[in-house]
Parts: sequence; structure tokens; C-alpha cells
Amino acid sequence: MDSTLQAVYRPAQAELAAVDEEMCRAISSLSPFWQDAARSLIQAGGKRLRPLLTILAAKMGQAQTPQVVRAAAALELVHLGSLIHDDVIDDSCWRRGQPSINAVYGNRVAVLLGDFLFARSLDLARQVGIDAVQVISDVIGSLVEGELDQLQRSYDISITEEEYWERIRRKTASFIAECCRLGALYSPGNPVEPEELHAFGLNLGLAYQVADDILDYVADEQTMGKPTNHDLREGVITLPIIHTLRVHPRRRELAELIRSGRDYDLSLVLECIHEAGSLAFAGQRVAELVAQAKNHLKGAPEHEATKALLAIADFVLARVS
Repeated sequence: MDSTLQAVYRPAQAELAAVDEEMCRAISSLSPFWQDAARSLIQAGGKRLRPLLTILAAKMGQAQTPQVVRAAAALELVHLGSLIHDDVIDDSCWRRGQPSINAVYGNRVAVLLGDFLFARSLDLARQVGIDAVQVISDVIGSLVEGELDQLQRSYDISITEEEYWERIRRKTASFIAECCRLGALYSPGNPVEPEELHAFGLNLGLAYQVADDILDYVADEQTMGKPTNHDLREGVITLPIIHTLRVHPRRRELAELIRSGRDYDLSLVLECIHEAGSLAFAGQRVAELVAQAKNHLKGAPEHEATKALLAIADFVLARVS
């Protein structure tokens, strides 16, 4: 972890350690064998972005630490459960550079473990309060709606940019937005309104997903911890493809290739994406969204947590700069 990221995590180190402990307690009702399976995912690392945002948002005021930690753990359990389900849907064998749960234990176990994490998340939210229960319920519903839309529109080259933005709002951005808002709700005296933090998180989440969509074309598998060019192979139409199909002279040929299914020539599509400047186009959208996110914190006082939130926004942009 570089020094910039260390500075981002430093204000929340103690609370993030408590989040991991809370998650491990949440799975303790499983038999030892299945505890080990679930714990392997918890301990596999990851950025812990969602609990980090919840904790930092709360620290801008007088954070009610026990509630914030439980809420952050509940949100991260939803995220981990969704990753397990994603790997089943995508038939992915790797997650965070390690064999995925479905690769080791099979799809049936993976689905059940993902369901279990969702259930434990709701139980943690119940211990926090009705606001947390509502947020977790909304987040799960939005995630599923986004994934269903993505599955329904596989290889569908008629997807508009507006439809793309709505899909990633449901899949990614609304989750990150609710993490920020929930932290504020358990932070008396917070100088930034919960809805302002929600708007910060929404723009940050949109930028984060577009950056991920860019990296799917340019990052290597070791960097990403999962296979790259995955979106192309699975027929997921993202912003770079939408732009290419709008401006490239060979757009009709490309549309036919993509519509044909999984066995089309990826090298031709990648070549056209670069020729059309579609990655730069998407990168500019990331920059605009990050600027909009930071604008929602312009009235926040000088505070270690505020600086960390702004640094996270800068990090999202740096991923594709």
C-alpha cells in the first residue's frame, strides 16, 4: 500500500479492525468447516472501501462508534455476499488473486454462503437500528436490479449511455452513496448533511465503476486480481463500447460482431476502442464525476476525515489517469 492510501486509511484503522472482528463474529454460527470457507473471503483483503467510507463519513461528526462499526460490517457483508454470487454468475475461478469460493466448494455452496452473508448483514443492521435495516434492504434490492438488467441486456448493442448510467447507479453507485449517508446518520453534530454525503458517494460510485470498466480493457489480470476483458467476453456493454459504437467508422461491423455472442474477435474490438478514443472519453467522465463528488464536500471543515474522503476521490481518478 503506497503512502497516499496509508494516509487515507489511517483515521479509520481501529474501526476497520473492529469491522473485521464483527464480521467474523457474524459467521460464528456456521460449523467450523464453513466458518473457514467464509473467513477465507473476509481475510482475503480487498480495499474495504465501503466500510471505510461509512467510518470516515461518521468521523466528520461525533461518531457513535459501536453503531457505525456494526453498520459498516453489515455493508461489507453485503458486498462480500454479492462478490460470491457474482463469481457464480460469471463462472469465475479467481477473486482477489485467490481461487473463488465457487471454484473451491462448488456453485451450490457458494450461493448458500452468499445468502448467509446477506442474512447476517440484516441481523447486524437490526442491532444498529431501523435506518440501517432500510439501507441494507435498499442496497440489496438495487444490486439485484442492476445485475438482472445487465443479464437481460447481454450483447445488446442498443444500450444507450443513459441506460448505462442507470445500470451502474443501481449496481455500484447507490451502494457507495448509502455507505456515506449511513455513516452520517450515526454521527451527531456532523457538519455535512447526510444527503450531501450521499451525493458525494453517488458521484464517487459512478466514477469508480466507470474506472473499473476502463481498467477491464487496459489492466492486467495480476493487477485486477480477476480476469480482464471479462466484460467483452460476457457481452456486458460498458461506456467505452457505447462510445465506440457511436463514433467509429466500422461501428456496424463491430455491432454485428458483439451481437453474435462470445466467440467474436476481441482483438478487433479492442483495436477499434483505442482508435475511437473511447477510453479517453470514459476517463474524462471519471474526472468530471470526481470533481462533482468533491464539490459536495466543499463546505466541510478542515478535518482528517474530510481530507481522507477527498483523497479517495483523487485515488479513483488516479486509477485511470
